[in-house]
Amino acid sequence: MLSPPDTNKNLSNALKLAAKTGTQYVLFGEILDFGIETTSHAKLSFWKDDEVSRHLSLSLSLYDGTSGELLLQDRLTAQAPWQFDLHGTVNSDSPALWQSNFGLAAHELIKNINQKIDDTISCLPTYGRVLAIGNEQLTVNIGKRNGVKPRRLTDSVSSK
Repeated sequence: MLSPPDTNKNLSNALKLAAKTGTQYVLFGEILDFGIETTSHAKLSFWKDDEVSRHLSLSLSLYDGTSGELLLQDRLTAQAPWQFDLHGTVNSDSPALWQSNFGLAAHELIKNINQKIDDTISCLPTYGRVLAIGNEQLTVNIGKRNGVKPRRLTDSVSSK
């Protein structure tokens, strides 16, 4: 069994990374398992091939980069038949992989991760950081994609 992620180290790294990149959220992910499991048939079914399945287990931690609050921590797993040669190379960008049973299970896992993250942050407020103040201008790291429209600071003061 793997030990849980070092939350204090992740917190420290999340705050540093958020400050360095100017982001509000920091996501850490780790592949915990990418192993295979082989199931042999009974000796009376010697003509049948062994069944091989691959496991995928991921952990994720989502932090608020400003406060350091741990917003989401989860472990997700998937398992599906593995139809490729156990000792061969599989192109991770190939349609053969992503259309296989394992590829479809991995894709579903990724969709679940996206949904969990979206559910976690969709109702949280968006914050911008002040990058610069000067010459009657205020520069923040939030913009058009967040619904902010350019306006002069004097426009908002004079409208009150």
